[in-house]
Amino acid sequence: MSSVLLRTSVSTTALRASGFPSDCVGSLSPQALLAQPELNSRTTLAFSTRHHQPQQQTPIPLGSSPSSPQSPFTADFAQQASLPSPSPTPATAAYEVLFVRHGQSTWNRDNRFIGWTDVPLTEQGLEEAREAGRVLAREGVKVDEVHTSLLKRCIKTAWTILRELGQEYTPVHCHWRLNERSYGSLVGLEKKSTVARHGVETVRTWRRSFDVRPPPQRMDDKYWPGKDKKYKKLLASGTLPRIPAAECLKDVKERAAAHWEEVVVPAIKAGKRVVVVGHENNLRALFMHIDQVAPEDMLHVEIPRAAPLRYQFDAQMKPVRQAEPAPFLTGQFLISAENVAAVKERDSRQVYDLRITSNLEKGSGSRRWVEEQPQQAKKEEQEEQVRRGQQLRLNRTGLSINALRGIKASWISLPDERGTTGASPDSPAAAAGTSGGSPETMKRVLRLFDPDQNLWRFTYPSL
Repeated sequence: MSSVLLRTSVSTTALRASGFPSDCVGSLSPQALLAQPELNSRTTLAFSTRHHQPQQQTPIPLGSSPSSPQSPFTADFAQQASLPSPSPTPATAAYEVLFVRHGQSTWNRDNRFIGWTDVPLTEQGLEEAREAGRVLAREGVKVDEVHTSLLKRCIKTAWTILRELGQEYTPVHCHWRLNERSYGSLVGLEKKSTVARHGVETVRTWRRSFDVRPPPQRMDDKYWPGKDKKYKKLLASGTLPRIPAAECLKDVKERAAAHWEEVVVPAIKAGKRVVVVGHENNLRALFMHIDQVAPEDMLHVEIPRAAPLRYQFDAQMKPVRQAEPAPFLTGQFLISAENVAAVKERDSRQVYDLRITSNLEKGSGSRRWVEEQPQQAKKEEQEEQVRRGQQLRLNRTGLSINALRGIKASWISLPDERGTTGASPDSPAAAAGTSGGSPETMKRVLRLFDPDQNLWRFTYPSL
């Protein structure tokens, strides 16, 4: 029996996910099972939606891919070890949950350890959040409530996604148990310089191990979260027992799993379609809890920013394996595996490859997961040029849009100055944004407010 087990390269996590009964898996010696090859993916935002049209999921046999026939080794292993084959009974999905990580923050861009530091999203991060919203809109996602952390990068991501979905009215609930992990004294340090100082394996252990905490953060540290007024209020009320000086994934799993079981799961079972906006490590911790992933496998689980990940659950909130699941998980990304692999490779090089001296986060541009219609893309590009003050110039005044930042302005329709009828640009009708001209004599006008003179000025631009 043991000689057969030693020939396998399948972890206990993979065996459970493949359909083997838990009593059989538990009888296998952990020392006899080798770890699976290193694979990846990165963090998220949990969208829970009621699944009204259940889909049957067929368990994937051990050693097979979703589209490939059963491996000869699978049958050989089952026969020699006297273990039952995976159950052919299909699981029925009762609920659907979508996880998406927040967009790029300023410290993501600068390649710094963040933790509980409340840094904002960058412009690229906002666009990543919009892109996640477009993916979810394409899937027809409807949301009843949102659960997220107390950190603005997650809150703003949630708002942006809801805006893309046209569901801004959705309640957003924030809680400290969904915060990112505390990185201790590493907070604020640039990651690659930390690798150069302490070595790849040490930093990898701090970032990805299950139960090893980084060096603790001192209370006199300039980034100590206790200086933030929101945590002072929570400490005073007893809602927050203490501010952690440093956390490992095990610590984060305890608080994130508690919030999942006590708050999120009851809402899902009550029929609410729930969204949980997450960070990299608190969502890795949630996936570890949901899928019962072994610590040695969790080392390889990564979640790209703003890449939606779908989970389905049966009536008992047990995960149903998807057709093309992410490595070591039962959930499936709604973007291509190639995109996930490319982001994983880029992020690994950004942190650990000391041969690369440039910052791969800067100037990389926003990621697009969905194809846009050409006309819509052109319209958005034009609107972005006006908003950011690029390229567009006004011929009448010689005034660049760059000079209009922060100035109250709007486009209205007025009679052409060469027309014979209608109000003049300085008339009360023009100031009100109305016109008496015919369609043949109408022209688009840029209306600018002059705060010094407390009046509106008008110009006929040639674009």
